[in-house]
Amino acid sequence: MSLMDKVKENFGKAKDGVSEFAETAKVKHEISKLNDIHMHNLVLSWWTWPTARLQRVSKLLGAAWIDGIYLTAWSPATTLVSISLFLIGLFEGATHWSLLSTAGGVPSATIHAADFSQMLPLLFVAAICGAFSSQFGLVLVAGFALGDFFFATSEFNRGARNLIFQLYVPQLLSYLVFFLLAVSPTLTSKLMVASLPYRLKNHRKLYNATSLLTACGVQGISVYAWTLATPMIVRTRWLWAGANPILAVVDYTGVLVPWLPLTAAVAVAVRAWLLVKAKRKLSLSFEDFDRKHGVLALSDGPKHPQIAIRSIGLALLTTLLISGLFDNLFVACFIFVVILALFLTRDFLLARVPGWTQWSKIALKIPLVFRWAAAIVLAFVITRCILTTPGFSAAENGVPGAFGAEILSFLVSLAVALALTSVSSGAASTSVPSKIARKGVQILAFLGLFAILTRPAYAALCLDPACCFGGNSLLAALAVAAFLLFVLFFVLSVAPEFGLAAAAAAGEEGVGVGLGAVAGEAAAAAEADAAVASAIADELGTGEAGMLANAAAQPAGEAAVAAEAAEAAEAAGELGRAASWGADAAEAAQQAQNALEELQALQADAATEAAVQEQLADTIQALETQLQTQGVDAAESTVEGMARDPDGLADLQTIRDAIQNMIEEGTETNLYRLLTIIDKVLG
Repeated sequence: MSLMDKVKENFGKAKDGVSEFAETAKVKHEISKLNDIHMHNLVLSWWTWPTARLQRVSKLLGAAWIDGIYLTAWSPATTLVSISLFLIGLFEGATHWSLLSTAGGVPSATIHAADFSQMLPLLFVAAICGAFSSQFGLVLVAGFALGDFFFATSEFNRGARNLIFQLYVPQLLSYLVFFLLAVSPTLTSKLMVASLPYRLKNHRKLYNATSLLTACGVQGISVYAWTLATPMIVRTRWLWAGANPILAVVDYTGVLVPWLPLTAAVAVAVRAWLLVKAKRKLSLSFEDFDRKHGVLALSDGPKHPQIAIRSIGLALLTTLLISGLFDNLFVACFIFVVILALFLTRDFLLARVPGWTQWSKIALKIPLVFRWAAAIVLAFVITRCILTTPGFSAAENGVPGAFGAEILSFLVSLAVALALTSVSSGAASTSVPSKIARKGVQILAFLGLFAILTRPAYAALCLDPACCFGGNSLLAALAVAAFLLFVLFFVLSVAPEFGLAAAAAAGEEGVGVGLGAVAGEAAAAAEADAAVASAIADELGTGEAGMLANAAAQPAGEAAVAAEAAEAAEAAGELGRAASWGADAAEAAQQAQNALEELQALQADAATEAAVQEQLADTIQALETQLQTQGVDAAESTVEGMARDPDGLADLQTIRDAIQNMIEEGTETNLYRLLTIIDKVLG
């Protein structure tokens, strides 16, 4: 056995682990960059894993998170953008800092914003980022809400006597309004595009042009509606705290229109261009995946109790959205009862109405985008007709806090809109279960008691309602239509039949792989990682390497099972389950990849250790040769030179330990003279 082989054999006995010499001589290992498949799995996990979890809480949040997955063509930048937007929202919410704010229709850099709706640059950021991806808008809103709720100092505390009702409820409502700007326009436009007539798809250029115009139009209209509705919703932050609102519809639209709606529409057009670029850049097209999961409502329809709870929730949400029109809680509770009756009638009684089934069959032949547009237009027309009645116009409304004509117009418009858009909901049930009826009575009793206890909360009223719309009945009618637009957004977001229909229509385009194929790619990548891990473990032959190889093989098997389940669920049309299984496959593939990376790092460490051993053997060989050829003094001088350097001293100690082990085992007794020299130098 050569000297070098003996040194390598005894090196491991010198110290446990890698010696200090090895630490100083070790070359830092960089894990190679993820290949395309690995990056694909990582990004897929970022988009799909939260989606599957969020859908269990809210299908709307799940749809918002997955929207914009086409941006993975520029990964991992998309993940960094989401994190950056969250931090920006957190900062803005905590500080309310803004380059330009508005109050009373006058933009100024000196105004301190009390509410997000006054922060003009933030509104444009939300409109642009939300158009590119609803996930971007969602994280921006989430960051702002956290910063504003937990860190900001609210000026509304001074006038609030009932903190829960006068401060926190309007504050949470303002976050919902921010959501309606940053998230809902994009989801609405995607749903409307997905509902376009199928025969248009036979003419690709015509369909592409129609889709682009529809998306831009719906986006722009939704944001314009937001500028109309927002002042009437966020005014509750001032009114309920005993102050006078500083935002009016006529002033607010004067500041933001047409720039904010146009910006949103242009951003959607840019999004369409980016989607074309992404399809060319990606090896796998995500458009089908994006379109299937960016639309609303991907799970099965709820049973009777969930339907009733859904109706109650929608009624409460609708009442909150128009709460800026109320002058006391008794009116609010009455309006809530009327709205709840409309939703319950839709869900449980319409199936009994003669002719409703026939009307549903006719209406379902009309694309949703046309029925949605008709509902908005009819809301405007109905409101205009009511406001033209003598004594009901916006200019003649001088009763403090009273918006009776607008409320009546909204209720009538809501009934018409539900008849147009919820044409299949009446088939859900023909009777109201007794438990639901009892729960409804309990909720109404609680609301009545709540109204009595919190009646003093209305410390201030709009003394001149005409000023909100500038005495302009046209503007008031547009505002009512805007309220209805956002109510319909939430109505459609919990309607599974529309989401599934849109998903099916999008899937028929055949522009890319489906969920099952994406999950299959993740499983294939996991299997490849497991095979590489097994080969590395065989090469290293250590227990730790074997454990890591098993850690890669197990999730690879789980990914294969999840991929098969995702393909089966997609084939059965159960897109919600397919998304969940796809997320599980991507997560398992990521685990396999992590185990492989640990093995690769272990392999690199072993290679480094072997290099250190070889360097150590070379050093010993050089010292022994010098001792034999040049004498003791020359060898001692070299050892002393090594000892003067801190790193060399550590190396020298490692060499001494290795030589000691070899002498004790009797393998290299001729190294005794070298050991004596080293001991002399080390003292």
